[in-house]
Amino acid sequence: MKITSKIKKQLSKDRKFIFKLIWTSTTRSVAVIGTLLFKFILARKLGLQEFGDFMLVYAMLIGLSFFAKFGIQQAVLRFAGIFMANKDFGKLKSLRRDVILFITGTSIFLGILFILFRVIIVDKFFDNNTFTKVILIMAVSLPFYVNIGIQASYMRAFKKPEIAPLFEVGLSAFYTVALVSIASWLGYNITPLIVSIFFLISVLITSFLGSRILVGILKKLNTEKTIEYKSYSGVFNTLPDYALSSITTYLIKFSPTIILGIYASSSDVGLYSIANSTALVINFVLGIVSSVSAPYFANYYKEGKIKELKNLIRNSTIYMMVIATPVFLLIIIFPTEILSYFGQEYKQASMALVILAVAQLFNVLTGPVYFVLGMTGHEKQLRNIVFGTALLSISSSFILIPMYGFVGATISTAIGLVIQNFFAYFKTKKILTI
Repeated sequence: MKITSKIKKQLSKDRKFIFKLIWTSTTRSVAVIGTLLFKFILARKLGLQEFGDFMLVYAMLIGLSFFAKFGIQQAVLRFAGIFMANKDFGKLKSLRRDVILFITGTSIFLGILFILFRVIIVDKFFDNNTFTKVILIMAVSLPFYVNIGIQASYMRAFKKPEIAPLFEVGLSAFYTVALVSIASWLGYNITPLIVSIFFLISVLITSFLGSRILVGILKKLNTEKTIEYKSYSGVFNTLPDYALSSITTYLIKFSPTIILGIYASSSDVGLYSIANSTALVINFVLGIVSSVSAPYFANYYKEGKIKELKNLIRNSTIYMMVIATPVFLLIIIFPTEILSYFGQEYKQASMALVILAVAQLFNVLTGPVYFVLGMTGHEKQLRNIVFGTALLSISSSFILIPMYGFVGATISTAIGLVIQNFFAYFKTKKILTI
């Protein structure tokens, strides 16, 4: 009875947090479904080889977006959340102006480089020369794709985490899938070039919609008619550490795809991409909880509320375990059956799916430690952990992929995930005495 009473008391205390968690879970689930549909439809419409080629270009686009943001996404989440909590709308207005100028310049510059080097990239990675046009279109989409990621950070900072997942991957993936499905229904032959055009249209729509939603949120939160620009400090000083952390995180996640493109076949890229995307379903709960909790991590630590911070981390981890474990069990019991929905040729990635599922469950069980370190001013420690893990992960990819193809990429990814979260967990425990 005491245990039941204690659980009821804790649930009652966390009612607002749980409600936001449930609402965010719903939209995050929609985003995950959108991502899986994106991969599912493309895998079936393009076939294994062309799907692998397109996912390689997509991985390059994501990599360029990380370089274009240069850590500003994490800085926005941290500082915009603090400015909003303190009702410093003048600082927030200045931050938004500076961030727009920053990401516009970096993304256009990198997009131009992507275009200029597209012939060399195609010669190195692809057998199909039409991918020069695919790269051109994806390069044009880069500034809008980067903007969507920043919009998601603002939404989290403004304590609207239930909307953010839709602007990370959800809406653009859904729009692309819808356009591909309509074109296929009308009898058009679906090619990587057609998909890239639809992707560009999707990110344009999503970027415009996100801008309108952010303006609406700010109007509701701020009652003043005019807001003067107000100076702030500290934001851009954090970028080198945040950038190194985010870029090396990208390398841990996507370097196996790029290295597969060099040493293995397009089919290997396709098999790895499907297995990795499916295993990420386990990890979606980490994104949910982090979306809700991240602004509170920053505020509690800044205000010296360490007890509240500890309780939030502990409770967040428990909620994540409850949600993630059934998904994990489903994947490891029925890996072949799940992959067969993408096409019979994808069934051979079942062992890769199981390995990645175990790594993702470990990621969840260690809790939101990555976000805790990043939101509490310990970005340097986080940078060191991620950088060291990236070196190990990339080195293992260069060793394992030439020998074992997509299975080698799977093992390399799993090693990176486990080691990164292992060290982040113990660093968080040591620094915050949690």
